[in-house]
Amino acid sequence: VYSGPSNSAEDTAHINLVQEIIQTIPTCKQEEARSTLRKFQYNNFSIFDELHNSYAAGVYPWAATVNHSCCPNVLVRFATAQGEVPILEFVSCKEIQPGDEICHSYVDLTLEEMERKAEL
Repeated sequence: VYSGPSNSAEDTAHINLVQEIIQTIPTCKQEEARSTLRKFQYNNFSIFDELHNSYAAGVYPWAATVNHSCCPNVLVRFATAQGEVPILEFVSCKEIQPGDEICHSYVDLTLEEMERKAEL
Protein backbone atom coordinates (compact mmCIF):
# COMPACT_ATOMS: atom_id res chain seq x y z
CA VAL A 1 0.00 0.00 0.00
CA TYR A 2 1.38 3.39 -0.99
CA SER A 3 -0.38 6.49 0.30
CA GLY A 4 1.36 9.20 -1.70
CA PRO A 5 2.51 12.59 -0.45
CA SER A 6 2.58 12.89 3.31
CA ASN A 7 3.22 15.37 6.08
CA SER A 8 2.46 15.12 9.77
CA ALA A 9 -0.35 17.73 9.84
CA GLU A 10 -2.03 16.07 6.88
CA ASP A 11 -1.55 12.61 8.44
CA THR A 12 -3.12 13.79 11.71
CA ALA A 13 -6.11 15.19 9.81
CA HIS A 14 -6.55 11.87 7.99
CA ILE A 15 -6.35 9.89 11.22
CA ASN A 16 -8.93 12.18 12.86
CA LEU A 17 -11.23 11.73 9.87
CA VAL A 18 -10.87 7.95 10.01
CA GLN A 19 -11.66 8.01 13.74
CA GLU A 20 -14.81 10.03 13.03
CA ILE A 21 -15.82 7.49 10.39
CA ILE A 22 -15.24 4.66 12.88
CA GLN A 23 -17.94 6.24 15.08
CA THR A 24 -20.46 5.52 12.29
CA ILE A 25 -19.64 1.78 12.31
CA PRO A 26 -21.84 -0.50 14.43
CA THR A 27 -20.51 -0.58 17.99
CA CYS A 28 -19.66 -4.28 17.79
CA LYS A 29 -17.18 -3.58 14.93
CA GLN A 30 -15.61 -0.34 16.22
CA GLU A 31 -12.82 -2.00 18.20
CA GLU A 32 -11.88 -4.11 15.19
CA ALA A 33 -11.68 -0.95 13.07
CA ARG A 34 -9.56 0.82 15.73
CA SER A 35 -7.24 -2.18 15.91
CA THR A 36 -6.74 -2.09 12.14
CA LEU A 37 -6.00 1.64 12.25
CA ARG A 38 -3.43 1.15 15.04
CA LYS A 39 -1.71 -1.61 13.02
CA PHE A 40 -1.43 0.75 10.06
CA GLN A 41 -0.15 3.64 12.18
CA TYR A 42 2.58 1.54 13.81
CA ASN A 43 3.61 -0.55 10.80
CA ASN A 44 3.95 1.96 7.99
CA PHE A 45 7.19 3.41 6.68
CA SER A 46 7.97 6.99 5.78
CA ILE A 47 9.19 6.97 2.21
CA PHE A 48 12.06 9.38 1.73
CA ASP A 49 14.29 10.66 -1.04
CA GLU A 50 18.09 10.61 -1.29
CA LEU A 51 18.27 13.69 0.99
CA HIS A 52 16.16 11.86 3.60
CA ASN A 53 13.10 14.07 3.08
CA SER A 54 9.88 12.18 3.71
CA TYR A 55 7.38 12.54 0.87
CA ALA A 56 4.96 9.63 1.34
CA ALA A 57 4.04 6.66 3.51
CA GLY A 58 3.75 3.00 2.65
CA VAL A 59 2.95 -0.35 4.23
CA TYR A 60 5.46 -3.12 3.63
CA PRO A 61 4.21 -6.11 5.69
CA TRP A 62 7.39 -8.20 5.43
CA ALA A 63 9.54 -5.24 6.48
CA ALA A 64 7.28 -4.49 9.45
CA THR A 65 8.46 -7.77 11.00
CA VAL A 66 12.06 -6.53 11.28
CA ASN A 67 12.93 -5.42 14.80
CA HIS A 68 14.48 -2.17 16.05
CA SER A 69 18.02 -1.53 17.21
CA CYS A 70 19.85 1.70 18.04
CA CYS A 71 22.88 -0.14 16.56
CA PRO A 72 21.23 -1.55 13.41
CA ASN A 73 22.92 -3.84 10.92
CA VAL A 74 20.77 -2.63 8.01
CA LEU A 75 19.53 0.74 6.78
CA VAL A 76 16.30 1.40 4.90
CA ARG A 77 16.34 2.92 1.43
CA PHE A 78 13.82 3.13 -1.39
CA ALA A 79 14.31 2.24 -5.03
CA THR A 80 12.10 4.51 -7.06
CA ALA A 81 11.24 4.79 -10.73
CA GLN A 82 9.06 7.42 -12.36
CA GLY A 83 5.40 6.47 -11.90
CA GLU A 84 6.17 3.28 -9.94
CA VAL A 85 5.49 2.37 -6.31
CA PRO A 86 8.70 2.76 -4.24
CA ILE A 87 10.40 -0.53 -3.35
CA LEU A 88 11.73 -0.73 0.22
CA GLU A 89 15.22 -2.20 0.47
CA PHE A 90 17.31 -3.12 3.49
CA VAL A 91 21.01 -2.42 2.90
CA SER A 92 23.69 -3.89 5.15
CA CYS A 93 25.67 -1.29 7.08
CA LYS A 94 27.88 -3.79 8.90
CA GLU A 95 28.87 -7.40 8.49
CA ILE A 96 26.02 -9.84 9.10
CA GLN A 97 26.77 -13.44 9.99
CA PRO A 98 24.44 -16.38 9.31
CA GLY A 99 21.96 -16.54 12.19
CA ASP A 100 22.27 -12.82 13.08
CA GLU A 101 18.97 -11.02 13.53
CA ILE A 102 18.35 -8.30 10.94
CA CYS A 103 17.56 -5.02 12.73
CA HIS A 104 16.98 -1.47 11.58
CA SER A 105 16.34 1.73 13.48
CA TYR A 106 12.73 2.85 13.88
CA VAL A 107 13.92 6.39 14.64
CA ASP A 108 16.45 8.91 13.36
CA LEU A 109 19.85 7.78 14.66
CA THR A 110 21.20 11.34 14.61
CA LEU A 111 18.91 12.25 17.52
CA GLU A 112 20.21 12.26 21.08
CA GLU A 113 19.52 9.11 23.10
CA MET A 114 16.70 10.69 25.15
CA GLU A 115 14.97 11.96 21.99
CA ARG A 116 15.20 8.49 20.38
CA LYS A 117 13.72 6.89 23.51
CA ALA A 118 10.87 9.41 23.51
CA GLU A 119 10.05 8.58 19.88
CA LEU A 120 10.04 4.85 20.55
